[in-house]
Amino acid sequence: MPKADINRDKLHVVVVDDEFLIRWSIAETLADAGYSIAQASNAAETIRALEGDTPDVVLLDHRLPDSVDLGLLASIRQRLPQAAVILMTAFGSPDLIEAALRLGAYQVLTKPFDIHDVAALVFAAHAAVVDSRRKTHQRHSAHPVWARRRSRGDRESRHQAER
Repeated sequence: MPKADINRDKLHVVVVDDEFLIRWSIAETLADAGYSIAQASNAAETIRALEGDTPDVVLLDHRLPDSVDLGLLASIRQRLPQAAVILMTAFGSPDLIEAALRLGAYQVLTKPFDIHDVAALVFAAHAAVVDSRRKTHQRHSAHPVWARRRSRGDRESRHQAER
């Protein structure tokens, strides 16, 4: 597994699952690959973890003790539109997958899964996040504010030309 070095010292991942062994094995695998990891076992802990932190990727279990629908996914996407959210579920119905993707999930991962597939998926999600940030940065830096402003004379000339 490649080390996490895309445009930053460490990629930050939040792993959310109420099953300790799943959460621990994912966290250990990603930490060994060079990622910075935070963990949460329920929706309340997840919200607290996200208040003071901005993760690049969130691995989110679909069913938590205090959240059994896609509300937490929607909340995370609203708070952190730049983060990639990978939804993990043992109940991967086509309707659930479609709804999760519509809400902005990067991918839906069906349990049981191979831990190495998770690490590869997190790496791909991080690459997509970095690519999106680069494109946003290029769009904003390619046209400085002073270059985008039009003088009053430019607006009047364009208005006359449209007549």
